[in-house]
Amino acid sequence: SFTAAALSTLNFGGGTFNLNPTSSVTGAGTIRFDGGTTTVGDTYNVSGNTTINGGTANFDSPSITAALNFSSGILTGSSTVTVTGLTTWTGGTMSGSGSTDANGGMNVSGSSTKFINQRTLNNAGTATVSGTAGIGGGNGSTINNAGVFDVQGNLQVAANSNGTNTFVNTGTLRKSAGASL
Repeated sequence: SFTAAALSTLNFGGGTFNLNPTSSVTGAGTIRFDGGTTTVGDTYNVSGNTTINGGTANFDSPSITAALNFSSGILTGSSTVTVTGLTTWTGGTMSGSGSTDANGGMNVSGSSTKFINQRTLNNAGTATVSGTAGIGGGNGSTINNAGVFDVQGNLQVAANSNGTNTFVNTGTLRKSAGASL
């Protein structure tokens, strides 16, 4: 079991970590995935931040975090990652048969294209997509918007990069800047 106390950081920074079905990752600090491959096989309940900045974070058990900062690498797995606060996505790939639930809104920005491959991304808050690169999707990926999805620029969202993808809007899809979507 691993616990990151408030104001501390637990870093999975290289190599291979298989957190078996009796393990747990908890705490009010920051959990970082900076390299290698980490597979979460049981409890992941972080009241602090989760940062993915390289490597592969494989969530094969329902996981909860207060905030997600995703700048590079791969967020994958067969289970649901629930983010109760803000999801900040500036690069990297979401993949696998599971889902990412951005319940506290999303800030998608930057100059690197973000990819969603097979995974389902659910937005329940306010998502802002800005910067110079959008979101590419494929292989059966789905973006479900039940909140506000605001595209601020001439950016592609769920652009077909390989296979099919779907954008399902039951909320508000807004284009507040730029000429085309």
